[in-house]
Amino acid sequence: MGDKRYRSGALIAAIAAAVMFFIVAPVLGVGERDFIIRSFSPQGTVAGGAEITAVFSQAAVSEDIVGHALKTSEYPLSFSPPISGSGKWRDAATFVFIPHGGRLSAATRYTATAKSGLRDREGRPLSGTQSFSFNTPALAFKGAKQTNFDPDSGRKLAGLLAPDKTAFADSEEALYADYSSKQNFFTGNTTLGCVVTNGKFGKAQMAKIAAMAQNGYARAIRPVHTTADGDSVYALSVGGVDADVNVVGTLAARVMASAVARAVLAAAPACGLPAARDFMP
Repeated sequence: MGDKRYRSGALIAAIAAAVMFFIVAPVLGVGERDFIIRSFSPQGTVAGGAEITAVFSQAAVSEDIVGHALKTSEYPLSFSPPISGSGKWRDAATFVFIPHGGRLSAATRYTATAKSGLRDREGRPLSGTQSFSFNTPALAFKGAKQTNFDPDSGRKLAGLLAPDKTAFADSEEALYADYSSKQNFFTGNTTLGCVVTNGKFGKAQMAKIAAMAQNGYARAIRPVHTTADGDSVYALSVGGVDADVNVVGTLAARVMASAVARAVLAAAPACGLPAARDFMP
């Protein structure tokens, strides 16, 4: 009887020991023995500004390296596409990378991958998940503030899209409807132009030619020269030919209008947005 009780007690003890082993062993395996990346950020969609952080389960470097800027070859991670910036160990188990200027490129998907051969201070190789992805938001179209016209035919070439996105709306009418006061005007589009002539002119005459060339903007862009724009024209003289300032200024306005139209028609679709050429018959 006592022998049976002994055997029964031993069996219960053995079963209990086995259960404890299977419960405890996995925790010990991850928490105490494995060298893994315990956390990584950012993940998913992130705004342009970001700090990239990888926290390892064990110390990966000696304390004398902590806090010092690293060479790219010394990073524990590689980035695809490459990201310019600086990296360092915040502590022996935390690597931090700051993109140049604190910002990432827009509309880009990045992948951070642990470099092969990475080991902790005890020589244990890295295991577990070793690659992480994140992305910056796609560019969003918020509407054009100007409409471009063919200076010869008057046809609309580009500008604010109509709600059905199959034709152009009237930018001037949209401007009239949006008459509320704006505090920050310098967030939209602008046009910069340059006129170069081989005519022989002084500074004052070139300023007049630049001013007359602005008429080309008025023929090809509406509205133009609002306080929300930085529309400017620069004029340069590179020759010694005697010429009349009024003739050159008039020609400058004509070629400036043509140049705006040419630039609009030369643009290619990008980031899911149509270009003027997509609306041409």
